[in-house]
Parts: sequence; C-alpha cells; structure tokens
Amino acid sequence: RPKLAVVAKCLQVPLQPYFGLSVLDDDDTQVPLHHGIFQLLSILTKDKRPRIWKFLSEFYNVEPRVGYHLLYYLYSRAQLDLYSEFASYTAAGNLKSCLTEDLRICQEEDSPATFYRIIPDIYLKFPAVTTGNANLLHLI
Repeated sequence: RPKLAVVAKCLQVPLQPYFGLSVLDDDDTQVPLHHGIFQLLSILTKDKRPRIWKFLSEFYNVEPRVGYHLLYYLYSRAQLDLYSEFASYTAAGNLKSCLTEDLRICQEEDSPATFYRIIPDIYLKFPAVTTGNANLLHLI
C-alpha cells in the first residue's frame, strides 16, 4: 500500500482543481463527470474492484472531497450500493462513519443543491445507517 499512497499524493496536486468544482452547475444540472478514475468502476469486474477501492481510499486520505464526489457519481449512475464497498476500504472502515463524513464535507464544500439532491436516495438506500443517525440529521 505504500506505493498507492505515493501515487495518490502525486495525483493530489493536478487533480485538486477538479475536486474544488461543484458537482452541479448554477442551473442545478449535473456537470459532466470529469473523474475518469470513477469510470473504471463500470468496466472492472467485481473481483477487480478492490484494486480501485484501495487506490481511492489512499487518495481519500490526501483529498477527502473524493468521497462525496464518488458518492454523487454512484448516485447519478444508480449504483449507490458500491459506495458501501468503498467505505469498507477507508480508514473509518465502515459505512456509517464514511457516509456521515462525506455528507458533512459535501454540505460544507459544495452547493446546497448537491447535498439535498442525494439525501433522499441516501436514506432509502442505507436505512440501517441513516435512520436515527443524529449526525446526519444535524447536517440536514
């Protein structure tokens, strides 16, 4: 994993401007997703996905906004179930902590429209970690 950490750190600077962009534009329409790395998820078979999760978890350590960008990417592709796989590879190691942190960053860093667009689907997809989650309720 040390090699992945070095690669993630090297990519942080050139990719940082992209993660500073809102997921939605001023008209609340989806900005074309510029994160080609996420598109790898659609072509990797289930047994190959751990490789991308390991890399993304290392990148997440140096650029935390990657979490909510990934969350929105998966939401837009109706693949939110893959987010729980990603969460298991992060330092938090669990869906509840990872989801709460990513939604907090989304609320602080992006437009309110991005945050409120994904919240209903998040509650429907992950009721075990959203129902009664005081930290999420506080964000809303």
